[in-house]
Amino acid sequence: MTTTTTLSFSQFIDLLLARLYDAQRTNPNGMIDLNALAADLRETVPDDWVVDAARVMQSRGLADCIISYGACRGRLTGEGMLFVEEGRGTGVISQYRQEPAQYFQHVNVSGSGNQVVVGSNQSGVQQSSGEQSRPQVFHLINEIEEQLKRDSSLGQSEREEFLNDVGSLRQQMKKRTPNLSAVAALLEPLGGIASAAAQVAMLIRMLNSR
Repeated sequence: MTTTTTLSFSQFIDLLLARLYDAQRTNPNGMIDLNALAADLRETVPDDWVVDAARVMQSRGLADCIISYGACRGRLTGEGMLFVEEGRGTGVISQYRQEPAQYFQHVNVSGSGNQVVVGSNQSGVQQSSGEQSRPQVFHLINEIEEQLKRDSSLGQSEREEFLNDVGSLRQQMKKRTPNLSAVAALLEPLGGIASAAAQVAMLIRMLNSR
């Protein structure tokens, strides 16, 4: 079924970036559900716009996104945050700032209804493009493990819990066909650790590459 909207695709991307920016302020460590943000728009947009927007945002370095089977979650990069703060793009970001209720059903994005981290029933990471990328994947997993071992801000039990997650992640990536839902669920909390965040972001980008 064809969906008619007065929003251009460029405006939709700008609004998604602005809404993602707001969501990250109240959920600084999670991967935000882009489908949930788009569903709160007053205007209905085509279903494939969310996936296409995530790919555009990632290709332009505005967000790190995990995409699989229609599920899209993301976080703004530093460049993405600057894009929103400077009101770049089509001009709709400044309009949204002045009248958020004009574009979204709920003015605030705090709360589980509009701000959803990686879930247990949908996969969040695409399968690696080929076996040649696996050595780099395991190299990054090893780096994440080393960062956790050296992170003095973590308590012993907390460190052991995260290291167990890394071990589970390593086992998943050794499988011929990793469980994508499990990989996404394991990466989400690891991405919230400052010492390992850069490696986790790199790993997400690598797994999303085709």
